[in-house]
Amino acid sequence: MSVRDNPTAEEIVAAYKDTGSVWRAAAQVGMSGQGVWERLRALGYPLANRKWTEAEVEELKRLIANCTLSDIAQSLGRPYYGVAMMASRLKIVSRYGNRVKRKVPRGSGLTKPVVRKLVDELKAWDGSIRQFCLARGLSIDVFALAVQPYEADTWKLLAWQRGLKEKTCPECESTFYPMTSKHATCSRRCSGNHRRNQQYFGGRRRDAIVMREGMCQMCAQPKASLQAHHMLGKENDPDDEWLIALCAGCHRLVGIAATRKVLDTANGWERFIELVLARRLAEQDGEFKGTHVSVDVEYLTESDLADMGIA
Repeated sequence: MSVRDNPTAEEIVAAYKDTGSVWRAAAQVGMSGQGVWERLRALGYPLANRKWTEAEVEELKRLIANCTLSDIAQSLGRPYYGVAMMASRLKIVSRYGNRVKRKVPRGSGLTKPVVRKLVDELKAWDGSIRQFCLARGLSIDVFALAVQPYEADTWKLLAWQRGLKEKTCPECESTFYPMTSKHATCSRRCSGNHRRNQQYFGGRRRDAIVMREGMCQMCAQPKASLQAHHMLGKENDPDDEWLIALCAGCHRLVGIAATRKVLDTANGWERFIELVLARRLAEQDGEFKGTHVSVDVEYLTESDLADMGIA
């Protein structure tokens, strides 16, 4: 069957009969999976209960590194909730992703000449590296960060000779050299984040969907820093199972919108979108442009979920 810009109902039905899959039928007629599913449902065509196939799972794994969950749902012809659930079940995201590359703090004064002078002094030092840093008012972790770009081999040898062991931060997974055995994280910021992760996310913050890939699931933009968002709300997800990655701005926006009862209706969404668009369009060219927004909110029934292979 040839791909068309606007396939007919007969072509869509024929593709579904031929492939037995909304996803494969979509690829055949040149539409999104969600679009095929909506057309078939509007036609009243019976959809078989569809479990996830190996091909769909592999496609999910392939797409999740560069696409948002909504994009994947469109491609596979499955609801956002179903795609998020499958990604969570497959554990296809890394617990310790989105690593942070640590840098020497500005104003430390540890320039290349200063670092090399300190390394020469350290070579002649009889005590430990900790004692050396304390005697000069240096943070051993910051000193280690400054030394390694210039004297990496020398630093490894000196650290090994003096029994200095590096640790892996449980929050950002960067390596660091603790001042004492009690230092569990690389910084105060990571210490606070780690404590909040254990208390509020049950230690699963970095299990949030697409946290490793570093892409906000709202604005679809790559971000160096992401936050974990409870899709169903913390109060409705005590086991912290439904977590997705959002940037700070989108997280705040979703959190505020979710508490507004005016958005319980389609009319509320229409007014909200119209007001936002009016502001956005005026900012772009300084002129008011009227818009017409139509929102159709349709809740999936248990039968719908079964048809999509979720129930």
